[in-house]
Amino acid sequence: MLGYAYVSRAAAQGLAPARETLDQLDKLLPIEDRKKGVALAIAKSKAAPPPGSQPTKPAKTTAAKAAKAAAAKPAAVTPPPAPAVPTSGSWRIQLGAFSQRSSAEALYKKLSSAAALGGRGPFYVAAGTVTRLQVGPFASRAAAQSACNALKGQPCFPVAAK
Repeated sequence: MLGYAYVSRAAAQGLAPARETLDQLDKLLPIEDRKKGVALAIAKSKAAPPPGSQPTKPAKTTAAKAAKAAAAKPAAVTPPPAPAVPTSGSWRIQLGAFSQRSSAEALYKKLSSAAALGGRGPFYVAAGTVTRLQVGPFASRAAAQSACNALKGQPCFPVAAK
């Protein structure tokens, strides 16, 4: 959401690449996350004006003052890195088969923020008159089954990627 906030703030400043990125994010993120991102962008804009809107003054600190200031501040706690999502694997989970691809896309959009999916992408597999929604990749069948088990209330099963 913080990334969405920064991109939306940059787009509001008239940056064309940020507007393009924002259009892409609008297609990917659920409306709730976009609303939170916009609210965060508004809060950030009130807290700190955009760069270049205020004149900057050169800093007049000595090395001793800087060291003293650094010692007075507590060390910042950095969160642990997020687990890496595998970019390859021979397993996916199938979440449904739909007569209309738009229905498969809607279900993925609804479930995409679930922790069990961990940022994995959708695969829309055409099979005759239906479109199968599969998400992956997963490194093993067990990992795929674990993701299915974590999606409470959503029918799901592991499938081998083809």
